[in-house]
Amino acid sequence: MRFRAAAVVSWSLVVAGLARADAVDLSPAGPRRFALGGEIGYFSDDQGASSLYLVAPRFAGQYALDERWAIAADFGVVGVLQSPDMGSGEQLAVRPGNPTAFMLWHADVAGTRFRIGFGGAAPLAVIERDASSRLQRTAYDYAQALSGLWDVWVWAPSRGAIVGYGKLERDLHPEARLELTLAPALLIPAREAFTRDSVDVFLPVAIDLSSHKGPVRFGLRLQAVLMPTAEPDALQLALAPHVRLDLGSGFVEARYTANLDEPLAGARGPRSWGLHLGGGGAL
Repeated sequence: MRFRAAAVVSWSLVVAGLARADAVDLSPAGPRRFALGGEIGYFSDDQGASSLYLVAPRFAGQYALDERWAIAADFGVVGVLQSPDMGSGEQLAVRPGNPTAFMLWHADVAGTRFRIGFGGAAPLAVIERDASSRLQRTAYDYAQALSGLWDVWVWAPSRGAIVGYGKLERDLHPEARLELTLAPALLIPAREAFTRDSVDVFLPVAIDLSSHKGPVRFGLRLQAVLMPTAEPDALQLALAPHVRLDLGSGFVEARYTANLDEPLAGARGPRSWGLHLGGGGAL
């Protein structure tokens, strides 16, 4: 019997990332059913009179119940530092993300690998009403932009979420792979937003084409996030080149997210991008 578990590099991992990171193959009938992974997302911006630096570390784990089923969880923290170009007055804000958990099922059919999951996020993220509330809002906004809104529920303050996940993988060639991913989500207002705001719908879809030579894999991911409840910007496109190095039962990975259009590429929104460095493996 062969167990599989995923090490998350980004929620660009059970859903942005269990999706972006391939499964880690565990030894047949061995004790290693558990996988751990982590990632650091980074963004910086020169805002004229000040500079902004953001880091978003994330941690995830997955436990294989058997050869078909697994449970996975992910949690992140975001920190932002705003520093004036002249004089003193630096501001720092550190905020938690929304912990997310999934039940995952996978199967191989005629050379095509399927993964299906269902889960949700608890509304731990919140903006406190104090002098740093504006910077806290900025931290969450840029954290969402790190992955082109793909995993927006992780960084949505005062929001819980119900999230689905589907992925199809097929080898087009011994050295080429095609992946299609879907991650629909309902963002549900919580706390003070429960009676004020409506439920938001997000429909992220992505296609990823990659090629490998030995332990090194290069790929390019095109993703679209449909937001039918958001006006006037109901679509966010992003392009994410990535490279991965397999190391036995683990891996390291680097990924860059380039937002291609509004709202995250100017005009009515920030010009944002995301650099992601991470890795993981089976224990």
